[in-house]
Formats: sequence, structure tokens, C-alpha cells
Amino acid sequence: MDSVWLLHHVHAFADGSEDVKLIGAFASLHEGEAAQALVATQPGFKENPEGFSLEECRLGIIYWQEGFVTEPAFAVGSSVEIVSVESCAKELPIEDQNRLFSLVGQERRVVEIDSYGFIWLSFNASENSADFCLFPGEVKLVANANDI
Repeated sequence: MDSVWLLHHVHAFADGSEDVKLIGAFASLHEGEAAQALVATQPGFKENPEGFSLEECRLGIIYWQEGFVTEPAFAVGSSVEIVSVESCAKELPIEDQNRLFSLVGQERRVVEIDSYGFIWLSFNASENSADFCLFPGEVKLVANANDI
């Protein structure tokens, strides 16, 4: 056996926290799918069917060899420095790209954090409109709303 199949269930809460459950490790994809079908009708799981993931995990492989970096906790109202706008500048007209790239290095307040974790900011620092969004890795936390 070179691998196992790991069945997880993740329940995401409105505040951004998650409850992750390892349901089991299985010798085949088929066994993992059968286990998912079995628990999918149970309380908690049946209310959140999209929370399942079944992934192959190779044995003898060291995952995360190079460590990890935990993203800072962003909140609406947090002050962030824009580090990159690459994700939202792609395929835009050149004048819009230039406008976005001119914001790199500037500070803005987080206007919104959507359900996908994108950070929404305003073009104008004095406004509170959600004009564009960035990945959390494209901004650097300057001050959290709770610290101000």
C-alpha cells in the first residue's frame, strides 16, 4: 500500500473559524466514498454536505517540509498595506491596471471580507466602498480594527 484516502469534514462558521473533523483513513477511494455516504445522512453532516473532502495521502512523504506561515487575522476596519495587486489586475484594460498598480505601498482600511476570504478595499482612502478585492497574501496587516 502506497497511500491512504483521508476523509475530512469542515464546517465553516460565520466568524471565519472552522471545525475540522477527520472521519477516517481508508485503503481505497471506494472505501472512502462508502464511508462518506454512510455519515452524510447523520446530524451535522447532512446540514453541510459540501464540507466533505476525500484526498489521497501518500505514505512515507513528509508534507510541510518547509514549514508554514499563518496569515494574520484580518477584520473589517483593519488597516492594511497593499503589497501586490497582481490577482485583480490581470486582463484589465491598461488604464485600470495602472490605477491598481499605483496603490501598491499605500494603506487602506478593510471594507469587507467576503465568504471566500477576499479582502475588499476602496480606491480612495477616505471612502468606505468595496471597489476591488485582493487575496490576503497581497496585503500586510498594519493595525487590526480591535487594536485601534
